[in-house]
Amino acid sequence: MARAVQELSEEPWLRLGIDTFWNAIDERWMEHGPRSEEGLRWLPDATIVPGPVGERLAAGMRAAIGACARQGNNVLVDDVFIDPAWLEGWRSELTDLSWLLVGVFAPLEVLEQRERARGNRIMGEARRQVDSIHAGISYDLTLDTATHSPEQCARAVIAALE
Repeated sequence: MARAVQELSEEPWLRLGIDTFWNAIDERWMEHGPRSEEGLRWLPDATIVPGPVGERLAAGMRAAIGACARQGNNVLVDDVFIDPAWLEGWRSELTDLSWLLVGVFAPLEVLEQRERARGNRIMGEARRQVDSIHAGISYDLTLDTATHSPEQCARAVIAALE
């Protein structure tokens, strides 16, 4: 969907987000690495628990993306609110900017199929997160990626921004 926004928009967009930043840290602080309790640890039930390094990484991501936007860049960001406070962090960081909060949804069976197909995900994440990630969040726009193509979703995002 983010790539489709880039392709369909007449404006340049930076595509940044959680994977960009999580891939920037050494694996020792991720998933099941020896220091993952300090970073971002995956529990056996696929719950992700941020430690102090993970919290700093998330806060740094928000600050960096906010800085890019303040320089006049359009930024497409994907994030997963594994900690409900992260949404408040975004609201605080982006308080002086115009932004659109988009909820991206699909049925669990579709999410699990995508999880298997990607091959770089810990199995069970989709099932663990499907009910908790969006809980209590009021989105500006919601999209179902199981019933709409990336291009249809991108057009909806672009229209909402206009």
